[in-house]
Amino acid sequence: MKSGLDILLTKRRKALKGKRIAVMANETSVTRHLAPILDALAKVGDAEVAYLYGLMNGLRGESPGYQDEHHVDEITGLAVYPSYSLSLPDAKDVMREHRIDAVVFDAQNAGARYFEHKFHMCFAMEAAAQADVEVVILDRPNPLGGLRIEGEVLDRDFRSVVGYFEIPNVHGMTHGELARMFNDEHNVGCDLTVLEMEGWRRSMWYEETGLFWTGISPNLPKVDSVFVYAGTCLFEGTNLSVGRGTTSPFEVIGAPWLDAKALAAEMNNRKLPGVKFGEAHFVPSLGPSAYMRRFVKRVCRGVRIYVTNRKTFSPVRTAVHLLDVTKTASGEKFKWTPFPEGFRPMEFGIEKEVLYIDTLAGSDGLRNGLTSGIAPDEIVGAWEAGLEEFRERRRQYLLYR
Repeated sequence: MKSGLDILLTKRRKALKGKRIAVMANETSVTRHLAPILDALAKVGDAEVAYLYGLMNGLRGESPGYQDEHHVDEITGLAVYPSYSLSLPDAKDVMREHRIDAVVFDAQNAGARYFEHKFHMCFAMEAAAQADVEVVILDRPNPLGGLRIEGEVLDRDFRSVVGYFEIPNVHGMTHGELARMFNDEHNVGCDLTVLEMEGWRRSMWYEETGLFWTGISPNLPKVDSVFVYAGTCLFEGTNLSVGRGTTSPFEVIGAPWLDAKALAAEMNNRKLPGVKFGEAHFVPSLGPSAYMRRFVKRVCRGVRIYVTNRKTFSPVRTAVHLLDVTKTASGEKFKWTPFPEGFRPMEFGIEKEVLYIDTLAGSDGLRNGLTSGIAPDEIVGAWEAGLEEFRERRRQYLLYR
């Protein structure tokens, strides 16, 4: 299998030939032989790199959290702009100032709506349309495959950096397909080119692609982590720990006051498909942001999630059941948390105050349902009509069989 970057360097070299470009990439932007994108572009010499956009965790993964300042890359000497700056009104002016012909985006997909690289890609598309600059997406596999769709389709009233347009928690699309959808449905109208992968099928697990998993975040080091994260990221909207700073982030959920044995037993009694639960006792370590510092150096007790069958495992449904169980077990100690600094939806024209869980979930329906004592499966079932409409909408944007 070849990624969009591999295709660019072999069959589609003319796509960037003679162009002055800005590169939007991170540590996952490597060839099938693990050459970083900047090294590969320099070797073929078909394009001139004018400047860089560093995605979350830095261009090479050297900066856990956010690189929130404009700086100069020590290795290349190129200017680096933080990718969130693409959402600012003057983003188009930066492109014009550097006289670029194209923005090239290459980053590994997480398969879940919360992971924000896709939305920074959308910001780039909006700015590029205003600056009359081409956008070139180097496509990569969805690690959850291209068949799985689950969760609630985002309500635009709850838009934020973890949910910028109307897709569900698990969307089953690649970055290239999502770019096509966003460009069309939101009337962006940028000059968009998607360099498609070769050899990828929607039924593939990531391990079947032959590509190396480089880790898309310090807290998503393994493919298995991403499968669970597609659901347990919802716990970022609570005061429970998702195991940041441990060896199993998002695969363990807990808090100092929980009973690990009772929690694991209750979750296993629910007989959810494709998953088992064991006791977890863990100590989170320090993170770069305030919301990543829950219970630092304190023992948390909860559950470890073991996926036994990827085909039948439903990450969002599982997480909703786990929210229900931990909320009940926590009593008054359970809290829905405010927005992390810099994630607030008001930055995107949303004026009303909403909680972090609501933008992660897609609306306030999940939170209100759990607070009202509605059964988890009833909450999940209410999303099906929106998912069916999304399946029809996405059909015309799919690129792979």
